[in-house]
Amino acid sequence: MERTRPLAVVSLGMLLVSALFAVSANASSAPGFGDWVAAEPGVNGPVAFTGVAGIGHGRTVAVGVDDQGPVALHERDGVWTALRLPGLAEPAAVAGPAPDQVWAVGGGLVWRFDGVRWTTEAVPASGDAGRAELVDVAVASSGEVWVVGTTRPPGGGERPLLLHRTATEGRWHVQEPPVAGRARLTAAHARNASDVWVVGERPDLDAPLILRWDGRSWAEHAGPAGEDGSVVLLDVVGVSDREAWAVGRALAHDGDAEPRPFLAEWDGRHWSIPDTPIADADLRAVTVYRSEPVAVGRTAEGGPYLLRRSDRHWQPWRVTGLDGLALVDVDAAHGSVLWTVGTPTGQGLGSGLGGYLGSTSR
Repeated sequence: MERTRPLAVVSLGMLLVSALFAVSANASSAPGFGDWVAAEPGVNGPVAFTGVAGIGHGRTVAVGVDDQGPVALHERDGVWTALRLPGLAEPAAVAGPAPDQVWAVGGGLVWRFDGVRWTTEAVPASGDAGRAELVDVAVASSGEVWVVGTTRPPGGGERPLLLHRTATEGRWHVQEPPVAGRARLTAAHARNASDVWVVGERPDLDAPLILRWDGRSWAEHAGPAGEDGSVVLLDVVGVSDREAWAVGRALAHDGDAEPRPFLAEWDGRHWSIPDTPIADADLRAVTVYRSEPVAVGRTAEGGPYLLRRSDRHWQPWRVTGLDGLALVDVDAAHGSVLWTVGTPTGQGLGSGLGGYLGSTSR
């Protein structure tokens, strides 16, 4: 997912506990699928959320910044606990396969949660002794970790940065992405230690950047080009050797200021562009929910934009409870619960509510 997203400012004391996960004595009054219900982490004061992740065992972690600095909110059985992230950097992303294997990145920092506390990890810089901006993290169930971002050398310009932490040695290494020319890495996803996707953009080309790790080396994939403009991929998810999805936005060369949603599918041999609804919008994040992909973003008017695939067809997801929100992240906590984070862009959220962290289920 794009990790330079707008912050989702959430007034935590004003959010509501979701009763969506409990069995209601009156089933007819329970929210239905597509009805999003706000969560209540139970912390006073506004928090600017930047990411949310399911971390296994039905648990969820959301990261962001409040008036005291970077913070992680951990959810277990509907109860939230706030833990401080050391340092001053704004977290940009969070991921983890288990409650004691959670990682977050932001600025030039990498954080690790071992089930008790958050600590920072010392990571190597690239060959250029410049400033690093880390934007996404992917973690395999084996404990292998990949981090993507950008370094800016003192002389100017920028270079893609790709870091890998081995599970056996627990040591970080800089990996050189096989990319010639300008490139920017925006997101990563690890299905396992031998199947990792990284996406981004090629500013000098109309086609997006897609890389894949097979356990030994990286290879660049030919990504589908936009019809009449450039493409920026902002998130990727894979579920098998033959199924993966990447989302982002397409920008026209003719001066049209509004982006269009861009979605690509991997079938095991090549990437293609499926039929999707035409809209003035972009897609920021994608995950798999109930064995089907779900993508979220924002419309040009500043409202929520959601797509989901059903019977191999992509269609708009009509939902309630998300009016006036630009969605910036999405992830499944477990089989039935889907979480999202949104940035307020208009009215309809209630007086004084600064943002959104909520879920739906079926």
